[in-house]
Amino acid sequence: MGKYRLLGSAVLVYAFLTSGALLSVALGWPEAVNGALWLVYVLGGFGLIRGKGWGRALTLLAAGGSLIAMVVLLIVGGVELFYFSTVWSLGGLPALAILVSALLVKLPPSKEVEVPPPTGAARMPRISQRARHDIAYISFMVLGLISLWTSYFVHSEIQAAGGGTGGVDGVLGFLVIIPFGIPLLLALILGPGLSVFLWRDYRLMTLTVLSIALVIALSNLGYKTWPMLLSLYAAVCMTIGLIWFIKYRRQFG
Repeated sequence: MGKYRLLGSAVLVYAFLTSGALLSVALGWPEAVNGALWLVYVLGGFGLIRGKGWGRALTLLAAGGSLIAMVVLLIVGGVELFYFSTVWSLGGLPALAILVSALLVKLPPSKEVEVPPPTGAARMPRISQRARHDIAYISFMVLGLISLWTSYFVHSEIQAAGGGTGGVDGVLGFLVIIPFGIPLLLALILGPGLSVFLWRDYRLMTLTVLSIALVIALSNLGYKTWPMLLSLYAAVCMTIGLIWFIKYRRQFG
């Protein structure tokens, strides 16, 4: 099975696991938006299975719409970040993985006659395999650095408050989310997304599973456990990333 068919099957599985959204079409906005996204997912999944370019376009539209809808609900609904993180890990990360995979998957050639390259000129891929691995590992290392930064300030706030956690929300907002919001979002998209595309690299898949487990743990445990959990996560991300650049990267030429 080609990668585009595998991705199409994954999109259909994701759509049918969230099929309850279809019932919301008749209930009005934003339920109707969820139902429309579900329909676009299904059409995009079948399009990818058939190797059609419009299947990729619809999948990108649906995945991007899902992410935007989740962010809007977070902002408009005033949901606390750690309450939202469980939903994000179960619904947001798969949507991120689908978005990046749809961007990178290679569809079968169309029926149109393709102009051959000049004699003696080799066709080079747009992004090499090693470059994709580099981007994925750098993304996880960025997540590790942000986690280490966050653990330091959360620990400092708890110590300054004499063991209390009342001011941690402000620390997360002004010292983490505001200055590192864009790098954090890009790293969350590229790291887990590329790990799905490069699924044969067990180290990347391990980091993705660890990231999901961390989000779930942070959402269910108190702020007092955050410094330890974030520090351990940062140590693992940095160590595996350095191992890639020092030992394994050269094997890709």
